[in-house]
Amino acid sequence: MLLMYLAQLQFTPRTVNGFTPEFEALVLRETAYAEKYGKRYKTVKEALRAVGIKSHHHS
Repeated sequence: MLLMYLAQLQFTPRTVNGFTPEFEALVLRETAYAEKYGKRYKTVKEALRAVGIKSHHHS
């Protein structure tokens, strides 16, 4: 009886990182793609400029 009750519980399994297995697989695939094909920047200022954010920090 208890086993039948437990088998009917609705829950979403989570990975050790707290994500659903499908979402974690997606994140890992996208990360691998970005590491392989993504643009690299030498400085934070250069990266911010690429996305249209002007740095107001004066050194």
